[in-house]
Amino acid sequence: MKVFLNLNTTKKVLGQTCIAAIHSLQETLCIHEDKLAGYQTHDLHNCMDAETTSPVESNNSSIKGGSKKTHVNMNLDRTASQIITHTDNRLSDRTFAANRQLNYHYLASAAHTASLLIKKGQALIDRFHDESSDFHLAQVKTGEWWAWSYKLYEPSKKKDIKHHMTRYCRVHKMTIKTDVLDGKKFIHCSCCFRNRIGIPFSCFWKLLDVETIDQYEKLNMSMIDVRYWKLYDAFYGDDTELGKSLYMAQQQCVKSEKMGTLVSPELIEKVSSCI
Repeated sequence: MKVFLNLNTTKKVLGQTCIAAIHSLQETLCIHEDKLAGYQTHDLHNCMDAETTSPVESNNSSIKGGSKKTHVNMNLDRTASQIITHTDNRLSDRTFAANRQLNYHYLASAAHTASLLIKKGQALIDRFHDESSDFHLAQVKTGEWWAWSYKLYEPSKKKDIKHHMTRYCRVHKMTIKTDVLDGKKFIHCSCCFRNRIGIPFSCFWKLLDVETIDQYEKLNMSMIDVRYWKLYDAFYGDDTELGKSLYMAQQQCVKSEKMGTLVSPELIEKVSSCI
């Protein structure tokens, strides 16, 4: 951060007063690091860590931009008709894209779920599975593990200030949770990544890095939020048995919200006996 603030371009744009204020803030953050590093924000289900009102802005852009845009000079009847028509067209395009993806196989992944999940979902799983090699794991007691990754980042050469902000290293605590109604087992992590993104984080894959656990036990469709399934985009809402089953799967995901990643009792037993 100090290197970034000492750049001539930074001084020219921000000015000495602003830079002095940033230095003061940086010193304050360092003093209270022990408190700030442990701060946990409230998570939202499947928000993908959005920092803005992205869904709202995308719809607003679709309505006010493009060849079918609406504006203040239109009367109410034409405006409503155009918005409805444009929305129907976007929904149709999404349905066609979902049906095409049913026959699409993500060749960049060697996982057995590559033909069942959408490209984005499988790519995220592969990414966080690969990053689990940077994590360390310790079992502190029965049914509780701590995972951490103190990976050192090289000073960024980018001029964007967000690349120079302080990064806190956290220790994630994983515990076993049991649903009191049906007895299902979950592995919950304090990072709440599964709830926010819909996919287990790297610390979960590090926990399952055991020789006695094969790839089919390590990853199955019940661990992934239903919205990453190919069938979900293509058939959700249909008045068919498949459509009803997808609705029930979504209902189960909402029911188990904030519980963690669903796992089998056999998998928990293997993990507990090997760590």
